[in-house]
Amino acid sequence: MSDITVSSSVDTLLRSSNTSAMRAALELQGGLQVIDVDNSGNSDVTASIQSALDANNEGVVVLPSGTYLVSDADSSGTALSISSPIRLIMAPDAKLLLASSAATSTAVLTIGDGSAALSDVVVEGGSIDGNALANGGAYTTTGGGIVIDGPVSKVSIRDLKITNMLGGGLVCKGASISNRAKHISVENVGVDNCGEGVRVEKTDNFHMRGGWITDMKSQDCFEPHGAMQNWSLRDCYIARPHSSNSAVEVFPQHGDIVEGLIENCVIEDDEMRVSLSSGTSASDYEVSGLTVRGCHFKNSQTYLGVGGKFNNLTFDDNMFEGPSNCPRGVPSLKAAIDSYRSSNTLNVINNTIFNYAGPAVVSQNKNLNVTGNTIYNCCTNTGVSTANRITVSSTGGESLISNNNIYDDQSTATAIAGLSYEGDRNRVIGNHFSGFDRPINLDGKTPTYSIASANSCPERHVDDFIAVQSNASGTSTKINATSKTGNPYRFSRVSIHPNGDISPAVRYWPTWNGNAWYINMDTAPTVPASFTVYVQLRDNDR
Repeated sequence: MSDITVSSSVDTLLRSSNTSAMRAALELQGGLQVIDVDNSGNSDVTASIQSALDANNEGVVVLPSGTYLVSDADSSGTALSISSPIRLIMAPDAKLLLASSAATSTAVLTIGDGSAALSDVVVEGGSIDGNALANGGAYTTTGGGIVIDGPVSKVSIRDLKITNMLGGGLVCKGASISNRAKHISVENVGVDNCGEGVRVEKTDNFHMRGGWITDMKSQDCFEPHGAMQNWSLRDCYIARPHSSNSAVEVFPQHGDIVEGLIENCVIEDDEMRVSLSSGTSASDYEVSGLTVRGCHFKNSQTYLGVGGKFNNLTFDDNMFEGPSNCPRGVPSLKAAIDSYRSSNTLNVINNTIFNYAGPAVVSQNKNLNVTGNTIYNCCTNTGVSTANRITVSSTGGESLISNNNIYDDQSTATAIAGLSYEGDRNRVIGNHFSGFDRPINLDGKTPTYSIASANSCPERHVDDFIAVQSNASGTSTKINATSKTGNPYRFSRVSIHPNGDISPAVRYWPTWNGNAWYINMDTAPTVPASFTVYVQLRDNDR
């Protein structure tokens, strides 16, 4: 492989507008071959380029400006292949164009043969065009602009564009779960208008940074597809997958997906799905240790545990800007973060979430942690049931809901309540609620062995209170949400306030009787009377 000085010289020369002078200068560099073939795009030059790639083991092959027509003339499934350490450099305006005669499943450039070890390959610059419409427009997931195939390692793909592929844009796949590709770096690569965007499977240490993945015609934009460890996607713009698929789909079809990072990306007008099930064995596979940090979900949503398992999934310091414009109709609530399955450990920390048609967070997880978030003006779809118009809803138990600022400052609040939770051993501490009819709604819930304390509800001008509504038509009426079986709450104080006329009654007061609180009046009202009730929770777990 050429040293850094030679590489730097090549990069400088490729910026020259004088192709002849550039070629002459490059030929003076040791270990370089400048490909000198028809660059008009009118004749097939596959054999000439392949010959140069085959002859330059550990060398540098340069493709100057122009359009280079390539095809799958030998029916091998790929137009060009790299099978030895090499650096292929294309000028910024050099293009590999797939011939219209190519099969739908053709790959333009394949690195590796699917079985033999290969390392130290660099492909950079220029563009790869699959000529999709000329090839029939039948989009699939086979083939690709660049396909990394087999136990390939130390591959760098950078500063290029892949477009108009009938199959995938960039595909990376190891030989098997136990014989994976490793150390794959993708930098400043744009993929658009392909059947599928970037699919990675049976690969460790895959890292993609910069560029874009947009406008897929058949499948997802970015898909970690199973049997992966230590992977990342950073600083990337992702939008417009096929309408039946996802902008990001973390899908453990081929094995566990472990220790991933999606950071500083923009995901627009669609969704991120995590942990899909597949077939009979994939239900055993799991997504674990995934962190999504510093991203902007612009009119997008997340859908977690879609029939599959996950563990230790973290959303940290993201902006979720609603409403969701994802064209798919599932999940129907259009929440910012919707955890569909009772998986384990979901952390939602330090995010800003606002303007969603559904809840900000709705979760069935055990070990849910919602901490330090600013959440406001959600549940704007007032056509859904009141049970689904809760800004944060936790049903898995063992959750921590702490130090969040949850509010609705619209002229008319669209959420029924800021929070509801149930299950065993929850902790609800130090939150700030504002603008809700019921800051915390426990109607119909069974939050056993839970702690609730120091939650500020400033619109009530009191601390620790939960407000409920009750109607009374007789002299004694049970107060809502105070008579649950096994209720862990011992209300240290209860106050009631009528919302209008209670005549002919004059006096009213709360009493405890058996296992519930009651509204009492000195006589029955003429018409059912409405009361607002404030109940203060004692700070203990029994």
